[in-house]
Amino acid sequence: MWAELIEAHQLEIEVNPPEESPIQGNRIVELYVLQWAVGLQYNHSKMCTHGKLNVAEELNRGKGLATTIVFGCNMCENK
Repeated sequence: MWAELIEAHQLEIEVNPPEESPIQGNRIVELYVLQWAVGLQYNHSKMCTHGKLNVAEELNRGKGLATTIVFGCNMCENK
């Protein structure tokens, strides 16, 4: 009985196109930066348990060797 009701229900499938990353091209990064980014996600997960940090924007692009990457949470919108 329940199986027939479940099978009769039409599934809705939502497909979200992948967002284009604000960072284009390649970067040379020291390994401690990757360790710092993992720590940043870990510390943020203590405050926002459902959030994931994504790259929000890149500042100072094309103005030398140094660049600033801004991370933003997909749930609480903190940067």
